[in-house]
Amino acid sequence: MEYRKQERSVLQIERKLQLEVVNNELLLSNFRNTLAQRRRELAKMRILAPFNCVASEVYARPGDLIGSNSPIALLISTVARWRLGSAKRIFRI
Repeated sequence: MEYRKQERSVLQIERKLQLEVVNNELLLSNFRNTLAQRRRELAKMRILAPFNCVASEVYARPGDLIGSNSPIALLISTVARWRLGSAKRIFRI
């Protein structure tokens, strides 16, 4: 009789452990999904110029709220200056 009682106790503990493992795997999966989503959001927040340039003027700083057509910097192409001598191509982004 005592043996059966102990056996049931062991089975209950094993089930709890299995449930805990499943819950932890679910939590880990959720954390990984959240991390991947945050990385995608961060990648969308980076602004890269499509050419070699230097920022001549900066109008917005990290954390500033800007509109979709608001200029954030004045860029001067370093490639155009090198190829065209003293002429510079200026771009607003």
